[in-house]
Amino acid sequence: MPAIPPVSKIADRPDPRHIWAPKWEVILARTLSLFALSACSSTPDSVETDEAGPESPFFQPSTTSAGTSEGFGMDQGIHFELLDPHDSNITTRHIRGVAINDFDRDGDQDIFLATYATRWIRREPDSHARPDGLYRNEGDLVFTPMAEQAFGSAIRTTAQAAAWGDLDGDGLDDLYVTTAVDRPNLLYRNRGDGTFEEIGRQVDVASTKFGRGIALADVNRDGYLDMYVSNFVANLTAFETNGKTEKPRRHPPLLGVRGCANHMFIHDSSGRYVDMAGAMGVEGLSDGEGWGAAFCDLNDDGYSDLFVTNDGRPDNFYVYRDGVFHDRSGQVLEKMIRRSRRTGAMGVALGDYDNDRDIDLYATNYYSDFLMENVNGVVLRRKSRESGIERFTNVIGMGVAFADFDNDGDLDLAVANGDVAGFDPVRNILMENVGGGCFVESTETAGPGFAALQRSQGLAIGDLDDDGKLDIVIGNDDGSFPSVLVNRTEGAGGWIRLRLVGNPPNTSAIGARVWLVAGDETQVRERRSGSSLYSCNENVIHFGLGEYTGLSLVKVRWPDGSFSEIEGVQARSTVTVAQP
Repeated sequence: MPAIPPVSKIADRPDPRHIWAPKWEVILARTLSLFALSACSSTPDSVETDEAGPESPFFQPSTTSAGTSEGFGMDQGIHFELLDPHDSNITTRHIRGVAINDFDRDGDQDIFLATYATRWIRREPDSHARPDGLYRNEGDLVFTPMAEQAFGSAIRTTAQAAAWGDLDGDGLDDLYVTTAVDRPNLLYRNRGDGTFEEIGRQVDVASTKFGRGIALADVNRDGYLDMYVSNFVANLTAFETNGKTEKPRRHPPLLGVRGCANHMFIHDSSGRYVDMAGAMGVEGLSDGEGWGAAFCDLNDDGYSDLFVTNDGRPDNFYVYRDGVFHDRSGQVLEKMIRRSRRTGAMGVALGDYDNDRDIDLYATNYYSDFLMENVNGVVLRRKSRESGIERFTNVIGMGVAFADFDNDGDLDLAVANGDVAGFDPVRNILMENVGGGCFVESTETAGPGFAALQRSQGLAIGDLDDDGKLDIVIGNDDGSFPSVLVNRTEGAGGWIRLRLVGNPPNTSAIGARVWLVAGDETQVRERRSGSSLYSCNENVIHFGLGEYTGLSLVKVRWPDGSFSEIEGVQARSTVTVAQP
């Protein structure tokens, strides 16, 4: 097997464009943007340690400076078109979660929207229920509403989060949805004919806790997908005052709201699930008020680790080893939170933003977001200040995703900002990766979809029009339509997209790690389901190539630990990769 070449050092880094700001701040913003770039070589603001996994079977960890190198630096300006909901037929409102997936396996990315009213319940839980939205992609950015046909009587819910994955091994992705206000979570089994059967109670995953986050992975490598659910509170009584359920008026940690244990639903191979959160050490904090959750192999040992955000409490970082999870939050995260003084973490994104071939972490926050650099699976180093993102994110961050929106070979960031009713609407943020571990805000030039003041929640990415550029769907909790942002970036680079098909029962190949070697550059991605906040990105692995037009090498480590590779993959192609 040929060795993967080392990552090249940085070539020239493009000059940043100015940061979005009111007119009187533009000059200052430009200065701060340049300062952020110059800070990339400064001393890190904090360092936390963790345990190392084994060395990669393909290469030694890179010790070079990584980023945009020659042939990968496009920097033509990322721009999105805001799709008219009446043209697309996507008209669901009051959205929390966004889950993108090709559920009917026709090659187009479809959209599920988890809906939830902005008003808190006073008397009757049914007043909160809203019809969820399922939209089948017909091509040409036209979608057909499918929820009533697909879900039948289960259509009206108090949905929060959603994630797709093949949970029964039949080759079709199923849908798990968390709910609020004492309603049971829902598991929709995909029948393959455009309809779904709700089986949550039958398989013991119909929790009535206030679930915020979902993450899927084959935790114990038995072939079946397991599900982690982070819970905010146990039930409506957490908000009750004098017999009435009151809407929170202040930051939740100040409310006296009681958190509750999270769920780790482990598949027992008979089609049912057992909640093993306590036995596996991932119940979370007793007052944790859980929000986002995501699985990711941060130490590259072939097993999924787990990151959980908690509102107003220390976040949880769990490393999987010997059948259980070990809480490394104290070593990894407490110093970061203590130095930041204030925290209310919400969403989480994972990706190799500095192209050093390991997975880094980003968390949105109630005050200012966190960017954590993964150093060879041993150290998580806070890079919020040096990367520039600390200056752009002093708002209430919610959903978030890493994605190469300009296909230049490095991962950019999109962040949905907002909160529930009663809080002022704000703008969402787009941050362009300009290499060297640095970001500049590109919100002002990103298009009208980023100009509106909204209370946004979930965010997910996917190529909705099959043009090789990643689009964005943002759920808004203020009664407005979802923001469907179509990527119209001019001069975007080449790309390769991979549809992974795993062996049954995990045909979704969730947990697979993929390396792409394009010339002298190596990129890494992971196939996951559930991240951001309430949301789930498309079921395709996407790589940007910049100006590289040659053939590429793809290597896959499948969820069971086996490997395969494909040589001679052409640029601007979508390839199906089946596990041997």
